[in-house]
Amino acid sequence: MHRLRIVIVSASPVVRARVSRAIADDPRFNLLGLAGDLSQGFMLSESQEPDIALISDSLTNIREFEGMRSLFYALGMRYLRIVDRVPDHDSTRQVPLKGGNYSEPVIHPQMSADDIWDDSQLGLQILRNDHFRRVAAAEVGGQGRRQKIVVIGASTGGIDGLLTLLSAFPANCPPTAIVQHTGRGFGESLVRLLARRSSAEVVAARDGVPMLPGRVCLAAGTGAHLTIQKGEPNHCRLQPGPAESGHVPSVNTLFRSALALAPNVVGALLTGMGQDGAEGLLELRRAGCSTFGQDEATSTVYGMPKVAWSIGAVQTQLPIDQIAGAILKACEPASPARTVNS
Repeated sequence: MHRLRIVIVSASPVVRARVSRAIADDPRFNLLGLAGDLSQGFMLSESQEPDIALISDSLTNIREFEGMRSLFYALGMRYLRIVDRVPDHDSTRQVPLKGGNYSEPVIHPQMSADDIWDDSQLGLQILRNDHFRRVAAAEVGGQGRRQKIVVIGASTGGIDGLLTLLSAFPANCPPTAIVQHTGRGFGESLVRLLARRSSAEVVAARDGVPMLPGRVCLAAGTGAHLTIQKGEPNHCRLQPGPAESGHVPSVNTLFRSALALAPNVVGALLTGMGQDGAEGLLELRRAGCSTFGQDEATSTVYGMPKVAWSIGAVQTQLPIDQIAGAILKACEPASPARTVNS
């Protein structure tokens, strides 16, 4: 019999102890480890690849959980919430709660091993039936030399968007620089997550790293702004400085640094709260660059791309699963003019 591989993630030692005690001696479960915060839980899940992660609902409600949830999708695993407090009138079973885009069973610390088993099996059934929509855009052919670079900005919901977008990037994609707003300590794990899903080389943006065809440089939680230094080849630069539009690294800072390479730049602004990147994208468009924005229907938070669209920064607005194809097409060399012999 396959033993259900489980990790438990909770900031409460009491919750961790109660849930682990309930399943520790049950042969149906294989408890892989305990984590006290999301960073530990991310690394534990990434290394152990459990079937299910049991996570306190207080941790699933913070912004950093987005990266962990995206890891689960990429690994084809499931998470269930541990409800720390359960009403007295319903102390033995749960009622389905809304989690993500679907109703889900929940766990509470008073549950028996049988109840945890039943709800875990239900969670796995939801996983099998649910469409996580990791649809790659159609591959764009062509092996010609790419002269343009790509700059992308994202915030809330952006990790899911980047998973979709980068899964459609080929191994010879244009040199790409990305700023993703996220908490400190998640950058390296996010690089590994995105690298799992892309044929391109996904690396952490570091000072002096060359921007080469087939390479995606990601700045997330760096504590410094990512900029592009013009050269042969172009290079990443990490520069300390005050927050721009409330963020370090800032999408606006990245976009403005790419102006020196205009019009050979393609910019895209994905889902996110606030307005970081909108002004920078507008400057790129005015400099003759192709610009794209994620549409409202597929945005987790239609903030940054909405502002960019409203001020005229976005040349074309698209669903997330069409943006990669559009970017790659915009990077293709222009066809030479045909000469007509008289």
